[in-house]
Amino acid sequence: RESRAAMTTDGASPGMSAMEAIACIEKVLASEKPLENANDLNDAANALKDSETVAIDAAAKHCIRSLHGALLSEWPGVRVFAARALRLFANGTEGVEALLGDGVHKTFCTILENPDRYPVEEQFLSERLHLLKLVQHMGRAAHDGLPRGVVNTLVALAESDDDLRFAALECIRQLALNNTKVVARCNGFRLLLNAVVDRRYEVFAERILATVLCVMNDPTKSALVRSGRDLQMILAPFTDTYAPEDGDKSLLSARRALVFSMRTWVGMIALSSGGGLRTFIDVLRLAGEESRRSTVLETIFDLLRLERSFERQMGKQNFVASSFKNDALSLPRRFRVHNILDAYMSALVLALVENGLVETLVYVGAETDDFVAPLATELLAETLRLADRFLPPSHCARLHALPSLVNVAVSFSLDASKRARASTTLSRLNELSRGWRESGSSDFHATRIVTGANKWRHKRENSSAFDRIEEMQARIKSQMDSAQLQQLLRESGVLSTKSYNEWKWELIADVIAGPLQSVARLQEALKTKFVKRILSFLKPHKNLFACADRVEENMMFVGLACELLETLMQSREGTEYLRASGLIESIIEIIRIELEEHPEKNPQRKLDSSSVSSTLAREYFTLLGTLSASETGEKMLHEMGVFDALFALLKDRPDRMDLAIQVVTSLDYNLEGQARILLTTSLSAPSKLIRYHTTKHMLTLMRAGANGFGGWGIDLIVTRLRDADPGVIKTALLVLSEACDDPELLAQIVQKRPDLMPHGNVGQQIMLRFLSLPDGLQLMSERQEEDGRSWIEAEMERWVSSGCESFALNVEQQLQSVLTEAPTNLYRSIKKPTTYADQQDSDRVSMPPHFFGELARTRKGCEIIEKSGHFARFASTIRDPDAPTLARRTALWAIGAVAASAEGLVLAEKDKVLPDITKLACQSPCASLRGTCCAVLGAIAQTDRGILALRECGWDTTRTADTTAVLPRDPKDLLYIPDAPPADFAGDWPALDEAAWQADGVNKPPPADTAEQEIYRFISDCSNHVAQQDAIQGIRRLREKSPDLFARRDIAENVRAMMDAYAYRLPARRFVNSFFPIDLLVPEA
Repeated sequence: RESRAAMTTDGASPGMSAMEAIACIEKVLASEKPLENANDLNDAANALKDSETVAIDAAAKHCIRSLHGALLSEWPGVRVFAARALRLFANGTEGVEALLGDGVHKTFCTILENPDRYPVEEQFLSERLHLLKLVQHMGRAAHDGLPRGVVNTLVALAESDDDLRFAALECIRQLALNNTKVVARCNGFRLLLNAVVDRRYEVFAERILATVLCVMNDPTKSALVRSGRDLQMILAPFTDTYAPEDGDKSLLSARRALVFSMRTWVGMIALSSGGGLRTFIDVLRLAGEESRRSTVLETIFDLLRLERSFERQMGKQNFVASSFKNDALSLPRRFRVHNILDAYMSALVLALVENGLVETLVYVGAETDDFVAPLATELLAETLRLADRFLPPSHCARLHALPSLVNVAVSFSLDASKRARASTTLSRLNELSRGWRESGSSDFHATRIVTGANKWRHKRENSSAFDRIEEMQARIKSQMDSAQLQQLLRESGVLSTKSYNEWKWELIADVIAGPLQSVARLQEALKTKFVKRILSFLKPHKNLFACADRVEENMMFVGLACELLETLMQSREGTEYLRASGLIESIIEIIRIELEEHPEKNPQRKLDSSSVSSTLAREYFTLLGTLSASETGEKMLHEMGVFDALFALLKDRPDRMDLAIQVVTSLDYNLEGQARILLTTSLSAPSKLIRYHTTKHMLTLMRAGANGFGGWGIDLIVTRLRDADPGVIKTALLVLSEACDDPELLAQIVQKRPDLMPHGNVGQQIMLRFLSLPDGLQLMSERQEEDGRSWIEAEMERWVSSGCESFALNVEQQLQSVLTEAPTNLYRSIKKPTTYADQQDSDRVSMPPHFFGELARTRKGCEIIEKSGHFARFASTIRDPDAPTLARRTALWAIGAVAASAEGLVLAEKDKVLPDITKLACQSPCASLRGTCCAVLGAIAQTDRGILALRECGWDTTRTADTTAVLPRDPKDLLYIPDAPPADFAGDWPALDEAAWQADGVNKPPPADTAEQEIYRFISDCSNHVAQQDAIQGIRRLREKSPDLFARRDIAENVRAMMDAYAYRLPARRFVNSFFPIDLLVPEA
C-alpha cells in the first residue's frame, strides 16, 4: 500500500499520459511475474480509458503485439487485462486497423470458440466476455470493416448451446447496424430473424426486430436484408403445418413479432411488397387448423387495435367501475384536432384489404362450419367499419357490397347449408352494425352531460333515428288525458304501497319524462301521493335513497330524481310543492351536521367518508346541482340557505376533500350567480388540493361547453397561473393549451395577455398558438428580446437552427409510443386507460404547434415566412435526393404544418411542392419517409382547398367527424418497394477465385494432390454435415501420418482463414482448432 501511495518513479501514476501508460504496460508484461504489478496495469488501463484518442504509433503497435501475446498467458488475470486493454485501443479506425493488422481477431476468435483450454472456467468466462466487448468496440469503430471471420464465430456461438450464446446474439445485433454488409454475408440476419420466433430468445425479440427494421429502413442497407423475403421468416410458425410439439409457443412468438413489425411503416410495406402479408392471411383458408387460424384472427384484431366482443363488454364494465371511483368527470375533447395516427391506420387497413382480408373472412365466415367462423364474421364487420372510416370512397365502395357473400346467400343453385351460413353471416353483420350505431364507446360519466339531470340522462349521439323515436313517444305521452294519467299512476305502484322495491321504476321514469311534462298533468299528479312518496323516498332521514349502495343498477334512482326536480321547477306550482316538501331542508341538515365540532357523534350523519364513497348519499349534491341549473332553482337554493351551507363546508372543513370535490363538480355554472361565486372561492381556497381539483374541473366545464366560459372561465384560469402550487399551474396550463383549439377561446386568452414565459415548454406552445390570430401576431411582434430583436425574429432563428428538427423527432417519438406501447402490445404489459378520455388520448397523436404552421394561419404571417425564404429552403430539401433522411422529414413536417391552413396552402401551391411530396410518398425507397409524407398529406387535407389540390395529384381523401387521411388511387404506389441490391454487393456466397482468397487473408492455395491440399479439403468438408464424418477420419489419419504439417504457421493461418470465410458449426470449429496450437496465430516477435 505504501508503494502504491508513493508511486515510485518506474511505476504508474494516476496522472500518466497515454504514452506513459503504453510504456508501463510493456514493462509489466515483459516481467516474469506480471501479476505482482497488477495495480500498475489497472492504472495504465485507466489512463488509456481517460484519453480521448490514443495515437497509433510504433510504440502503440508494439504494445498491441505484446497484448496480443498476453492473450495466451498462463495467468487468467493477465489474459483478462490484455482483452480489456486491447479494447481501449479500438477507439478509432486506426486502432482497429492496427489490431486487424496484427491478427488479433484470429486469436480471440479461436479463444471464443474453445472454452475448455483452461481448467478455471470462471476466469475464462470473464476473459471471453471481455473479448466480446472488444468485438463490440471494433464494430462501432470500423464501419463495414470488421472481418467476416469475427461474425462467423459469433454466429457459431449463437447457434450453439454455449454459455455465451445470448451475449453473442446481442453482439451480432449491435454489429448489424454499423457492419451490415459483413453480417449479411455471414447470414447473420437469418440468425436474428430465427431468434425472434424462438422462445429461448424472447427477451431479445423486440430489440432484434427494431434493429432489423432499422436496417431495412435505410435505402443503402435494405437490400442486404432482402426485406421482401427475409422478413417473412417470422411467419414460418404460421405456415409450418408440421410444427413441433411447442408449436403453440412458436405461434405466440411469431404473433408478437408480426404485430411489432406491422406497427412500423417499414415492416408493413415490406410484408406487403413481398407477399408475406397475403400468405399470412391465406392461413385462414387451411382446413383442420382451427387453433392456428384462431391465432391468425386474434393477431389481426391486435394489428387493427380492436377488442373482441367479450373484451369490449369487460372493458365497459371496467369503465363503469372506474367511473364510480373517480371523483372528477371525464369527458372527451370538445374541439376536433387532427390525429396524425390516422395516416398509419388508413395505410394499415388498405394493406390488409389489398392482400385479400375481406375475401378470406367472407370465405371463413360463410363457407366453414367451425368455431372460427363467428370470430371471422366479427372481424369482417370491424374491418368494414374501419374501411368506412379510414379509406376513401374510391377504395371502400366495393367492399361494403360484399358481392361474393351476397351471391352465395341468394343463390338457390348452391348447397342449402352454404346458403344458410351465408345468410347467417349477413344477419350477424347487420346485427353488429346496428349495435355500434345504438351504443357509443364511452364510460359512465362520458355518456352524460356535465350538470343537472342531463348528467344522468342517456344520450344516443350515434343514433339520431332512435332519438326521434323517443321524442315522438314522449310527445304522445305528454298529450295523455287525465284518465290515462291516473291509470299509469296506479300501474306504477306508488299509490298503492310505500315499499319502493315494489314500484315499477321504468314506468315511473316514463311518466315523469312524458305526461308530467305537461303543466296540466303535473298539477293533477301533485294532487295525488305520486310525487310526495317519491320525494319522501329521497329524504335522507328515511334511510332509503341515502343508504342505497352506489352501484350501476341503483344509478337509475339518481337520474329519475333529477328528472323529477327538473320537471317540478318548470312550473310555479311544482316549485312551491318542492319548497314545501321538506326535501331541501333535510339535505341542508345533513350538510350542517358535517359542520359540527364532532359530527361523528350525531346518529343522523349521512355524509361521512365511508358513506360518500359507497352509497348514494353523495348524490344529494347532484340533486342540488340540478336545481342550480335554472334561475328559479338557484333563487330557491339561495333563499333557503343552501349556498351558505356549501360556502361554510368549503371554508370550515378543509379536511373533507371528498365533499369539496362533490360540491364543485355537482353545481351548474351556466348561470351567473352564486354557483360561480362558489367556484371562484374554491379556486382561491387555502387548501392546494381544493384549488387543484377545482382547476381540473375547469377543463371539464370547458369540454362541456359551459355558457360564457370564454369570459369568466378563461379569466379564472389565467389567474391560476400565479398560484403558489406547481400542480395547479400545470393544470391551468393544460386547460389553456386545450382552449387554444377553439378560435373564440384563443381570442379571449390573447386579450388577457398572460405572462407565459416562465412556464416552460407548455407556455411556449401557447404563445405559438397566439400567432394564428392577427391580434396574437401583433402582440408577439411587440414583444422584445434582451438583444433588441423581436420575439418572432428570435423564435424563427431558433426553429430554423434546431426547433424544426426537435419538432419532427418529438412527433415521431409520440407516434412510436402510441403504436409500440399500446395496450395490445404483446411484448409489454401496459396499464389500460380507465376513463373514456384516457382511451381517446391513447388512440390519438395530436400535432403540436409548429412555429411556421401557426404563423402561416394569417396573411401577414405568410408574408413573413415568404420574405424569410425558409419555405423555399424546406421545399428544396424535400427535392434533394442526397439530403439526409432526417433533414427531409424535418422539412416535410414544416411544409405540412404550413399547408394545413388555407392561407399557408397558398404558399405551397405557389412553390408547387405538393406534387413533389406525393411523388416522394410513392417512390421513396425509405419507408419511414413515405409514412411521414402520408401524415403530412393528411394534415394538408384538413381544408377543402387542400382536398382539391391533393385530388389533382392523384390522392383521394377520407374526412369524417374524427378522421382525416389520404391515400393514392393505386394502392401499389404506396405499399410496394422493390428489392434493389447495392452495386458493390456480390451476394451471400464468397467467390472462389484467387483474389477472393487473398482478400479473406488466405495465402495462394497449394497445388493439387499434396498432403497440404488434403488438409484443406478435409477441413472444408467439416462444414458439410454429409461429408463431415469422413473428413474427421481423414484429418486424424493425416495427423498421425504427417504431424509436422499441423505445426506449420502458414497452414494454421490458412486453416483459420478458411474458417473465417465459411460457415462452420461450433463443434466443427472446436474440432479443427484442436489440431493446431493457438500460438501459431500470434505473429513472431
